[in-house]
Amino acid sequence: MALVGRFVNGVQEPLVTWVALIGVLWAGSVAFVALGLLLGLALDEKAAGGAMGIVATVLAALGGLWIPVEVFPRYMQVLAHAMPSYWYAQLGRDVASGSAPSAGAVAALGAFAVAFAVLAVVVARRRPLYAVAG
Repeated sequence: MALVGRFVNGVQEPLVTWVALIGVLWAGSVAFVALGLLLGLALDEKAAGGAMGIVATVLAALGGLWIPVEVFPRYMQVLAHAMPSYWYAQLGRDVASGSAPSAGAVAALGAFAVAFAVLAVVVARRRPLYAVAG
């Protein structure tokens, strides 16, 4: 995506910013990996992919990835701040603006990652082994 941004859309950033952006977004994706594990363990194999598509769409829409959160009504802005997708995008906005990732974004994504991972472990422990063995 960084290459597309740079060479197709002409986004101009110093190399160090590109490297930082890729690194911080890669690290921030841990929360979504944990969410994917949670859904994969909680649902049947045929339902998990579709569910993740629906969840990703809802997170993108409510997290302000398609429309800037600033144009949302106030109640929707509050809801956006409760989405991991908002904080993931905030990591990118922070780095792209030339600053370090905000502590709030790091803490929020860390909390989502831990919550999703704990829930995935709980689901895995309650689900019979044959249900996830294929």
